[in-house]
Amino acid sequence: MAKGNRVSVVIATYNRPQSLSACLESLEEQTIAPYEVVVVVDGGPVDESQEVIRAFKGHNRLNILEVINRENRGAPISKNRGAEATSGDIVAFVDDDITLAPDWIAQILRGYEENENAVAVGGRCIMSRWLFRGRFYRFSLAVRERLLRGKVGKLSFIGMPYMAHVFPSDGCVAADFLHGGNLTVLREPFLSTRLDASMGVRDEFDLCVRLRKNTGGKLIYSPRAVAHHNVVVGGGLSAWGHERLCLDIRDHVPYLMKNYDLKYLRLAVFCALVSGYSLLTLRPMYLKALWNGLKRYGSWHQSQQIIASAEGDRGSS
Repeated sequence: MAKGNRVSVVIATYNRPQSLSACLESLEEQTIAPYEVVVVVDGGPVDESQEVIRAFKGHNRLNILEVINRENRGAPISKNRGAEATSGDIVAFVDDDITLAPDWIAQILRGYEENENAVAVGGRCIMSRWLFRGRFYRFSLAVRERLLRGKVGKLSFIGMPYMAHVFPSDGCVAADFLHGGNLTVLREPFLSTRLDASMGVRDEFDLCVRLRKNTGGKLIYSPRAVAHHNVVVGGGLSAWGHERLCLDIRDHVPYLMKNYDLKYLRLAVFCALVSGYSLLTLRPMYLKALWNGLKRYGSWHQSQQIIASAEGDRGSS
């Protein structure tokens, strides 16, 4: 696949002016400057975010383009709009609560240069400390790092990650998925695939699976391309903990059903695991999330049938 070295960075932001400022500052400090930065302000209160953008435009160190959604449209639609506004060879999606190591763009470009047929390159995300306060969570991470170190970026039979992109790997490795907040894609393959707005919090998994299917290209995880995820409760993040897990369960159902063969077998295994966990933790909300996911998939499937029928009618007329 043809590759260039012009990196267009897309940042979708919603009501996080301080985080956005830190993100843009880390882009100013890159050893290789981005070709352009497209900031999509996703509705809501936009004045403070626009003030931040104007301040950085005044520095003249970043070529910043600004896109405004008058209504809150959500991250997938905002990222798609941002990608449409780019003109570089590579589209980089960076969350507004992320700061990047100074050599991040250099390492991303190195990932493309060193890996033939790479359609996407993503990096390591180091999470902010507050997520690691729980002893059990820290213990589970340590166990997974020891047992599953070779599974970074790989997906299981039920489409779930063995290991998130928190830990380093031994150099660049081919991956099944990449972290949505530290993800770059060749522009043309992305625009022919795009994020599916119906996927909610599983949009990046869905995109990565479809990219591999549609292009036959490789997804490359480069642990040297480091981003710090300074998780903020607020702005675009409306839920964490049990509420976030419910969203993950709900959106995992349509993601699984859309993208995999043996989908009913995989769904049965996933439902069994969620049901067992729900009983173990005495949280029926997870069972409700499963049901909501099934309804979500049913709505998506029905819409696809309507679209296919309409296209068939046009073709026969």
